[in-house]
Amino acid sequence: MIKDLKKILLIGTQDDKATFFQKVQEAGCVEFIRETKKESHSELAQTLIKALKILKKEPECLPANPTLDVEPQDVLNLKQTIEKSEESVRLTKAEIARIAPFGDFSLEEIAQLEESSGYHFQFFCMKQARYKDEGADPKLIYVGSEYDMAYFVTFSQEKCSFPKLIEMHFEKSLFQLKEDLETLKGKIADSHTALRDLTAAIDIFRDQLVDELNCYNLGAAKESTHSHFEGALFSAEAYVPKNKLETLETLAEEMAIHFEEVKINKGEKIPTYMENQGLNAVGEDLVHIYDTPAPSDKDPSGWVFWAFILFFAMIVSDGGYGFLYLTLGLVLKAKFKKGKASLKRLSTLVLAIGIGCTIWGISTSSYFGVSLKPTNPLSKISMIHLLAEKKADYHIAMKDDVYSQWVETIPALKDVDSGEMFLEKGVVIEDGRTSYIVMSKFSDNLLLEFSLVVGILHIILSLMRYLRRDIANVGWITFMIGGYLFFPSILDATTMVHFLGFLTKPQSREIGIQMIQFGVGFAVIAALIQHRLSGLGEITKVVQVFSDVLSYLRLYALGLAGMIMADTFNMMGLKMSFFFGLLVIIVGHTINISLGVMGGVIHGLRLNFLEWYHYSFDGGGKIFNPLKIIKRRTL
Repeated sequence: MIKDLKKILLIGTQDDKATFFQKVQEAGCVEFIRETKKESHSELAQTLIKALKILKKEPECLPANPTLDVEPQDVLNLKQTIEKSEESVRLTKAEIARIAPFGDFSLEEIAQLEESSGYHFQFFCMKQARYKDEGADPKLIYVGSEYDMAYFVTFSQEKCSFPKLIEMHFEKSLFQLKEDLETLKGKIADSHTALRDLTAAIDIFRDQLVDELNCYNLGAAKESTHSHFEGALFSAEAYVPKNKLETLETLAEEMAIHFEEVKINKGEKIPTYMENQGLNAVGEDLVHIYDTPAPSDKDPSGWVFWAFILFFAMIVSDGGYGFLYLTLGLVLKAKFKKGKASLKRLSTLVLAIGIGCTIWGISTSSYFGVSLKPTNPLSKISMIHLLAEKKADYHIAMKDDVYSQWVETIPALKDVDSGEMFLEKGVVIEDGRTSYIVMSKFSDNLLLEFSLVVGILHIILSLMRYLRRDIANVGWITFMIGGYLFFPSILDATTMVHFLGFLTKPQSREIGIQMIQFGVGFAVIAALIQHRLSGLGEITKVVQVFSDVLSYLRLYALGLAGMIMADTFNMMGLKMSFFFGLLVIIVGHTINISLGVMGGVIHGLRLNFLEWYHYSFDGGGKIFNPLKIIKRRTL
């Protein structure tokens, strides 16, 4: 729930300032307003953060050692030593590769020979392709080739130069470079060992960082005050949640501190204070993925949570996968029972997803892509199966085009007089495999319709949330219901409204067209009354509402794709030997589960953040950030 914030003016004596701010920090309910932007953290805090990032990347961490005497700068120095040494290794290897074709020789001996003989030793290289095409000067002695280069040496009384060759100079011999390389590798290994030893100081650094951040935040809050009467008094402006005013009053009564509510300036950006418990707290985590609500918003946390679970379940659309999610959720729940609050909420989310997917999977009678017979007991408790029976009963009773087409395709259905038998006998055999084609077709149609109905209801709920703010929403709610009743007549489709006996097709068509006309007309008139001439733009919302509802077809499409992939992997596995077949099935379902998770998260949140938020969410808020004591467990 989003709680109201009050802007207050605090006035107190300088003597009580330090004590008051400490108590406010302990209470954690006041955000002080600063005129200038908050500076970066202290140098020590930044050093500690960098040191912790480095140590946490170490593959093996030693147990905490509270007696260890170490500074965070030591970690940074070791990391810098490793980086410099690794760069030196790279350069040394490059130099070794450059001079290796000439072999191992002593630069000192070369210098002595030059001095005693009066000859100059020179080293050259050129492209090997050019050497093969054009040859080399007779003065050059060919040494060998490496990669795409040819290498030469010459000695003469006068220094030579060759236009097509590059002269090479050496500072160290091959032997010295190899020694340097081994020394550098040893230095790197020693530095890594020393760095691993310092992982025992992670807890020390965390405690230091917490203390440093708390001190910094306290100091920053104090700097937001203004001095009056030669420093005898101080004043500050702050935001306080309305339900926390009593806490602040208790603190102020103990000291010479006075505060009162002041007017919020026009255009001032007020923080958003959200206070949620249980499942709504999990929903709040989802909400912050996209944006922070504005203070004027109604908290969407609970709405987003339940809608996300439903969308995820419809996208996965498999009871077997749901059971796996459920098992994972129970494991995480047990593992993080005493963990961080964020990890507990994550385990709750996974558990809720598991429950939702299992329930929806049972409702659709889908288990690891296996198609169950209509006579299977698990099919009998399926919601989709029961609706498919009702649909079959309707077509049998009406003897309509759908019935005629199925009887023509499967003559055995002609004498069937019940929906249950219609589904059981509506089979075709292809490649030795029995397919309950009628049940499959009816189920697909029902799932598609469910996707549209869920989309309509989801958007209606969004429009109803801000009904008082925008009366035109009544018209668009009516328009969507009317569209659901009318448009099936254009497609000659049979919907749940028809076969469940709520309305006949002519009634549905007539009521639907009237609701569409009334809805659009009411929306435009209400917009003109509420917003005057600018309300004429309301008519363009027809396309927007229509397209937003159709966006929910992705729930059906993704769910169907997952079912097809699961069935395909099962069929591939059954055609192979037991071992390879089992491997294909396991790998295939793993891939399908991964894609299901990706689709469930991305599209499950997308339908909330884009289609639903569009009608009932302002956003653009900033999180309420009070002065409070940071505890190590929150890092």
